[in-house]
Amino acid sequence: MTGIEAAASGTRTAWDTRFVAPGLPAATAHQATGLFLLTFAIFTVYMTVAATRTTGAILAVLVTLSATFIVLCVGEFAQSAGTVKAGGWLGLVTAVCAWYASFAGVTNSTYQRAVLPVFPNIGDHLGARRGHRRGPFAGVHA
Repeated sequence: MTGIEAAASGTRTAWDTRFVAPGLPAATAHQATGLFLLTFAIFTVYMTVAATRTTGAILAVLVTLSATFIVLCVGEFAQSAGTVKAGGWLGLVTAVCAWYASFAGVTNSTYQRAVLPVFPNIGDHLGARRGHRRGPFAGVHA
């Protein structure tokens, strides 16, 4: 079975672990992969919180990326090929969102006007208070 066939079928082979971590038993590779995905999920979720103060396009990328990492993490820990496959589909949705966000950002910057909507100031619509400048770092970024 080739690596592509194994990936499509959702099975884990010795090939998967041979190049990632020599000596890692294939029986526990799902735990290592799940932990790896969990760390990226945590990072992406807190970046998503920060993205509520940017554009809707960037927020869409980070929300779908967070969902992708969470679903993939759960799928790896549960050893569920169907859940991992669903995570793969979410990854494709993330790619479409990222392509749009990057295209809109570059196009709008090139033409110096809003050619494609990026839904700016999304935080205002989500209830974030942009004028709030209190706290220990109030003067740093004001």
